[in-house]
Amino acid sequence: MPKNVLKIDRNSPGNEKGHYSGIYQPIDFIELWGLGFAEGSIVKYLCRHRKKGGREDVAKAKWYLGVLEARMRAGHWTPSLPEGSLDVMAFLESQDLEIQERNAIFNLIEFLRGGSNGDIAPLQIVKKEIDKILEWYDWSKIDRQIDSNFAGKGGDLIEPERFDPPKFLLEDRIYYRKPSPRSCPPPRWFSLDAERPSRTVKFKLGDTEGYFTVSCFSDGTPGEVFIDVGKEGSTVAGLADCWAIAVSMLLRYGVEPAHIYEKFSYQDFDPAGFSGNQVVPMAKSIVDLVVRWMKASLPPTAEPGKVFDDYSHAIETASE
Repeated sequence: MPKNVLKIDRNSPGNEKGHYSGIYQPIDFIELWGLGFAEGSIVKYLCRHRKKGGREDVAKAKWYLGVLEARMRAGHWTPSLPEGSLDVMAFLESQDLEIQERNAIFNLIEFLRGGSNGDIAPLQIVKKEIDKILEWYDWSKIDRQIDSNFAGKGGDLIEPERFDPPKFLLEDRIYYRKPSPRSCPPPRWFSLDAERPSRTVKFKLGDTEGYFTVSCFSDGTPGEVFIDVGKEGSTVAGLADCWAIAVSMLLRYGVEPAHIYEKFSYQDFDPAGFSGNQVVPMAKSIVDLVVRWMKASLPPTAEPGKVFDDYSHAIETASE
């Protein structure tokens, strides 16, 4: 134990439940690091919430965190903290903490030691970790309510299993500091049936003729797009083929068709003009023609009565 840790009675009044435990207590850490009132309160509440105030303590920690952020954004305070005489990891190891609390306190110190460089990233990590703890309390409350609803009359309520929030990974720290999807869970790939409903549409825009085919999932929603332009090897044919492959991948990875329609509708470039198609008589480009036809003809955006007969059976089967 460091020489300057106070030798005090650890069984202080109000600590009957042992919410301040371990060889080092929050007061030791706060004093040896010279933390201010707001910073010290965050450490205190994160260390004791599971044994004393519960969600209310975590909400208080988040409020004090908001005070620090507001001060910094207003230019009233610059984080600068000397090295404390009590090792951060030694203090965290002495407390009965989950990974969220440990990560929040560690990054709070990282933020306070940031000097004048204004790096607020560690503070954002603290906020995210506190939100995870609040989410744990919210889910636990839901679990208790479900158990109460399904408990037999006169019987004892079932004690809900603890909801373990997701563990903090090294990749998450990289993600928070430099936002990137690399640390996110991989998206799910949705496969089409071996035999799937599809529709092929002929078009002619200017002097360019071709076909596009849309294959669908069992509920009639689009899952794959093919475009065949008569000018094999041309720039138009190559770009149309690449665009169709990219859109097909988006659909197979679960991107909502409406998002694709919103981005690509009315894209204006040649070839354009009359299409010879009844659904989209005039198109500003091949891309515009395909997405507007899909929007008008396929679930989930097709208006009632406009869905092609080819999909009626699949849609009825999926709804049963």
